[in-house]
Amino acid sequence: MKPLRTRSVFAVLLAVLVVGAAATPLAAAATTQATTPAATHQSATNAATTTRGAVSPPDDAVTAALAGSDASQTDSGGLRVRISRSAVADRSVEIAVSAGSKRLQTYRKTPTNANANGTHYRYVVGADALPDANLAEATVVVRSNGTAVYNETLDLRYVALEGGSAAFDGKGRLTVGTTKQVGLGSAAVTLNVTSESGTAVTASATQVDNGTLRLPRSDAFTALLTPPRSVTASDADGGVTVTGSVTADLGSLAAPTTTVAGSKIVVESPLLVADTQYTVAIRTAGPAGTYAVHATAETGRIVVTNEYVAGADRVNATVTVDGATVVDDSTEPGEIIDAKLRSGTTLAAGQAVPVDSVTRALLVTSDGVQTLTGVAVDGSTVSLGNVSLNGSSGYLLALAGDSGASVVLSVGNASFDALGSAGGSPFGATNAAAAVQNGTANGTAGTTNGTTNGTTNGTAGGGGAKAGGLLGGETYGVPNLAFVVVLILLLFAIVVLLVWDTFLRDEQPGGAGGGGSRTIQVDVRDGFAGGPFGAPVHLLAESTSGGGRQGGRNVSGPQPREFEIDGGSDTVDLPREGWRLTASYNGLKDTETVELVDPDRAELTIPPARKSMTVVDETGDPISGATVEVSYDGSTVQEATDADGVARFELPPTASNLAVRASHDRFTEESTEVDDLDAFPSEVRLIGKTGGLTVTTTVGGERTGAVDVTLTADEDWLADHVQGAAPENRDGTVDFGELPVGRYRLTGSVDASAFSEAATTVQLTEDATQRETLDVDFDFRLSDRQRDELAALRDEADDLVPSSQLDTAVHRYYASVIHDLADTVEEVPSRGVAFADGGVDPDRSVDGMLSVGRGVVSVIDDAMNTKHNVDLFSACADLRDVSVTWSGAYRLDDFLSYAAMDRVDQRSDLKDRVDDLDEFLDDARRDVTVISPAQALLDELQQYVRETREADAVKNAAFVFVVVGVADAVESLFDEPALLDRLNRTVY
Repeated sequence: MKPLRTRSVFAVLLAVLVVGAAATPLAAAATTQATTPAATHQSATNAATTTRGAVSPPDDAVTAALAGSDASQTDSGGLRVRISRSAVADRSVEIAVSAGSKRLQTYRKTPTNANANGTHYRYVVGADALPDANLAEATVVVRSNGTAVYNETLDLRYVALEGGSAAFDGKGRLTVGTTKQVGLGSAAVTLNVTSESGTAVTASATQVDNGTLRLPRSDAFTALLTPPRSVTASDADGGVTVTGSVTADLGSLAAPTTTVAGSKIVVESPLLVADTQYTVAIRTAGPAGTYAVHATAETGRIVVTNEYVAGADRVNATVTVDGATVVDDSTEPGEIIDAKLRSGTTLAAGQAVPVDSVTRALLVTSDGVQTLTGVAVDGSTVSLGNVSLNGSSGYLLALAGDSGASVVLSVGNASFDALGSAGGSPFGATNAAAAVQNGTANGTAGTTNGTTNGTTNGTAGGGGAKAGGLLGGETYGVPNLAFVVVLILLLFAIVVLLVWDTFLRDEQPGGAGGGGSRTIQVDVRDGFAGGPFGAPVHLLAESTSGGGRQGGRNVSGPQPREFEIDGGSDTVDLPREGWRLTASYNGLKDTETVELVDPDRAELTIPPARKSMTVVDETGDPISGATVEVSYDGSTVQEATDADGVARFELPPTASNLAVRASHDRFTEESTEVDDLDAFPSEVRLIGKTGGLTVTTTVGGERTGAVDVTLTADEDWLADHVQGAAPENRDGTVDFGELPVGRYRLTGSVDASAFSEAATTVQLTEDATQRETLDVDFDFRLSDRQRDELAALRDEADDLVPSSQLDTAVHRYYASVIHDLADTVEEVPSRGVAFADGGVDPDRSVDGMLSVGRGVVSVIDDAMNTKHNVDLFSACADLRDVSVTWSGAYRLDDFLSYAAMDRVDQRSDLKDRVDDLDEFLDDARRDVTVISPAQALLDELQQYVRETREADAVKNAAFVFVVVGVADAVESLFDEPALLDRLNRTVY
């Protein structure tokens, strides 16, 4: 309100002096004592300390196999296991997760780093795949080919808070939503709740439905509610791994409700703490009034009494503590309907009750306020559920429905001026000691009614709070006579003030006595540009005395007036009343109240138009860092979007002909034009700029599809938009299609040893296709040891040819088979593509072929030196000396085909080939005289096959490859005429 005239101020001072002179001797005889109960909060939370990832020691045998292996939890709650490569027979393992003696889940896993060098394989079980059970002491056992290579006990419990939310439940307890839970079972989770002021509370949160954690409403927690603070819930290092945090403003989370039943105002909110004293300000409209009182709360509820709220059109309750607002809520009291008690559990109203489905029910009795559940309405009949009332008392029942309708049922003599507050709190706490109204006695049971005439009956009540009069205060034991005299003098001073002020106003120029009018100067300012507002403005004038209901009766008042203010200033003629003036332009408003005692002048400001626009990509995700430019009436403003993709502007209220343009270096620019601010776009969608990418893969310059191609991006934004596997490599071509423009790294690798990684960096530009080649080097070379063994193999092959007086044609033939095998071994370093396609280790392949080759030399030597063969070769000594080489050949492609088979199929092929040779020789007996050079070698080969068992798949492939080649050579011997001459020689 604006300052009073000088003579009005003098009248107020005179009234204060008169009241003060009369009140001084009376106040000296009175004893005033104010006690404010202190709300005590203490933390009673003891954070239990647990060891995350605690392990049970394995026995000595397992310890030896582990060789530095370990297991841990991933950042996203999964299980990561590292196993020494030397402990794994092949790369895949079986991972079993157990709790106690019960096996919960078994997984078959291949390593995630199979292609990388290192001493360990790494296996990962995703969080979503872990068992839904208590994993506080989860036993993890890893087996390779049935042999346990790892056995540890871990704490795999995990909770993710990031992206979660917070809320109060129906009993005033804070709940925190989680985005992921792993292995909790029914265990509690210890959280640290910290306010912005640094106050920290550690609490053990229990689990409720849908992944929600609930904190207890302890004394330590309620300390954060007086006043309510913004808090953050995060990990408290309490055993369970907790990632992320949830921040919430406790004040904004709570949804208060205010109910008026007769003279009772019941304010309910989870922010209200039991045994804490609050200041409650009550403001009414229709009639207007302001009242203040101190009151002590129960858990989640505070009750005050003020007879002036009865019949008010609207009631606002503001609850504060230590100068901070806890609750600010308004309600429109429902209609009061008389009702009768039909039975202990049923009420009969005098008319149909306009509440369909009851959402809240408060019962007001002489014993206090109680929340009822199960209340149902059927026409004029109200069922009270499990509550039974007697007919000797009066009651008030306040009902609210889901449609927003409310009503108060009055039963019997429902007048409870001395009402305390007893039980029935919606948050499950009962505090009968929390008497909040009219001096409810803490000592002798006296009742002070401070809302009417201040009469005190009996001894002063003490600790309860009193409902004062206008801007009421507190009364603590003031004698009745003193209070009455002070009140009478105060009323007299107010009457004098009003009469004098009316007289003075009638003397002012332009003043209108009685039912006259007043002329008010209205200035409208431009809140954006400053100065007068240039456009026409709509002005609404509403009387502050108003109309509506007062004391249960309809009272008429001046009707609202409407004007147009052009050019920023004008005068309006209105009846001599107080007026509330509202200037509006295109939905932008400002309001000022001009009361009777104020100067006849009002200044209102049309605020700037606040507009925002969200910039998103094709998927609807926000784009941060985009530039939004708004042009209007010859001016241009520019803002960048925040992390949520929102750009915010303050614009002139009169802005028109707007052009809005959104741009980003990764997206195609988008523009739009609108006539005025009402059509300002709230969202714009940008299409990303893209470029093509095609990759050719080679090994040693030879094109192959065996190269795995990986595309990565250093920038987080690009990385998020190119997630997923690379396209299939089709015969050496990988087509990535269209990708967001930017800088990428390409990597090519082969899933086998002896291949080096190829990498390059590529910059994709808009509407262009980039072509790149990744050439992977085959780094394999025969080692010095392998070259020595290769030389020894050739020497041993040459030693098969005897130096004595024997025919050596057959010996030279079989020696040529071994030399061909040696040639094949020397070919390996030049066959990178073949080994890339087959995914076979060339080093183990060479070792296998050399080892089997030398073994076959020994088999051939034994076969050639049987007595029968020595006699044959002696008999053929007179034949012309010839040198016949094997017409067949060892081919690496055949070896790689065997390497692609499993061991069973490899051995099956070998058996079939040896059996075929056996049948062939049975048939050949009829065509030649002697078959011992072939039969003896077959017999030795069969014995060699029976005695040899290779556990390694690659070496077994080498074994089959070499032996099958010898079998082919034995059969091909019969295709050589010079050798058939030896087989047809008669031996004596």
